[in-house]
Amino acid sequence: MATISKLEDLVIWQKAREISLIVYQRTDTLFFQQNQGLKIQIRNSAGSIADNIAEGFGRSSQKEFIHALFVASGELQELTSQIIRCGDFGIFNQADVALLTSRLSILDRMIRKLSFYLNHSGIKGQQFKGRMG
Repeated sequence: MATISKLEDLVIWQKAREISLIVYQRTDTLFFQQNQGLKIQIRNSAGSIADNIAEGFGRSSQKEFIHALFVASGELQELTSQIIRCGDFGIFNQADVALLTSRLSILDRMIRKLSFYLNHSGIKGQQFKGRMG
């Protein structure tokens, strides 16, 4: 696996950012203007996926990155649930539900694969470079 030196090159962060943008666009409606709590909750979940990936990447430690990926995956599952519920109540149309849940499913697989890779690699992280043991 190639070494990624900056956040913007991390594909899972790019995908999470794209999902967040779609969620922001889909929640910019009259319904969500009148239901600010739901709007904030969905937008926060969407943003937290990318933010947790970024935070973990920035920690420069394999274990902290893996932990942040698991947190991001939890936020992803929460967002998936919110989107499905919005579809159940007719707030999102079925095309939007299908688009978002498909992208979230793909991102979840990518996050899990990266977590697995990091868990099984000898990589410790930048903060451990040059240390013995």
